[in-house]
Amino acid sequence: MGHQASFIKFRNKKTLVEQLKKYEAQPQEKRSEYVEIVAVCRVKKAIWPFAKGEFVPVVAGERGIIYNIPELKEELGITKFQQVIAVDCAEYYFMQVDQGIDIFEEYFEELPREVWTELLFGEVKS
Repeated sequence: MGHQASFIKFRNKKTLVEQLKKYEAQPQEKRSEYVEIVAVCRVKKAIWPFAKGEFVPVVAGERGIIYNIPELKEELGITKFQQVIAVDCAEYYFMQVDQGIDIFEEYFEELPREVWTELLFGEVKS
């Protein structure tokens, strides 16, 4: 079926923190073998549909699951995200091809795990 990476959009920071804590609390053996949250990025400049400064988890795995929202929610064990945006969606693709903009360099900053856990949870997780 293929692999895909996508951003997950939450309503607000409170919901994001609640849902990431829920995801992080799952025992490793209970987590999905098909999809996982692989990173958290901070938005450097506003880009559809994200605001500057917003924290955005990145989910990666089986394309068929990522595009099936109910199944993705079940596999991740979190339910309160609003939207899933493929990293290669049309808007981002055209910015890169037509305008020569590297959106990942220009708009997103991938945060090390120690940094995002401290910023979002107020604690360092290794």
